[in-house]
Amino acid sequence: MIEFNVGKDTETECVVLYIRGDEPKEVFASLINDLNTRLAECGTGELFTPGEPAERWKAYRD
Repeated sequence: MIEFNVGKDTETECVVLYIRGDEPKEVFASLINDLNTRLAECGTGELFTPGEPAERWKAYRD
């Protein structure tokens, strides 16, 4: 499950995704490519790179 938080303002500078369950690698890759943006992991502040192992994210999540 992915929950999006965009705040209450009409315009927003950032979007927060709360990820529940398995890591949705395809969704991450699509967001990065389709929106021409970057994704940061809130727990570590590190940028997500598609295709890179996500052991740190899994350890943080679990």
